[in-house]
Amino acid sequence: MRWHCRARICEFLSEPIMKKYLAVPFALLTASSAMAMYKVEKEVEVIVQVPSQAFYVEAEGAWDQSSQVLVYNPMQQRLQPLTKRYIAKSLSGGIQARLVQAPVITSDSDSIPLNVKVNGRTLSLVAQEVLSAADSREQAYMPVQISADDGPYAPGHYSGFVNLIFETSL
Repeated sequence: MRWHCRARICEFLSEPIMKKYLAVPFALLTASSAMAMYKVEKEVEVIVQVPSQAFYVEAEGAWDQSSQVLVYNPMQQRLQPLTKRYIAKSLSGGIQARLVQAPVITSDSDSIPLNVKVNGRTLSLVAQEVLSAADSREQAYMPVQISADDGPYAPGHYSGFVNLIFETSL
């Protein structure tokens, strides 16, 4: 009988103790849900273009995916040329390049015409070969230079696009 009594006391004591131990996780759960009221979501766009191994022209280091800066030299009053590289390959023939439109940067009503060279050839609206069939069979590097005629230029914030098309025969 004594043991039974002890068991009842243990049962009796275990309820408040149990409530005490359950109260702590419940308080933590409530506190953590209260802390979750502020929420920050981020969205990161991830893109990739996997080129054909038969023909591609890719900017080395993906430089053409972001704005490029022509640095102004105030002592010489001219823009420093931008020099980068394209990586190219064509298994079906030489690679031709042309401009889509005359390259120019503008600021309000002022403009500065640009010159574009690919692999040493000055581009125009008419396509011309920039890499021969023999040179394009293996991956090749083509320097790209974007420059402006000498200044002086009107003060302002200039911007614009240089749109190029590269082609190869089928």
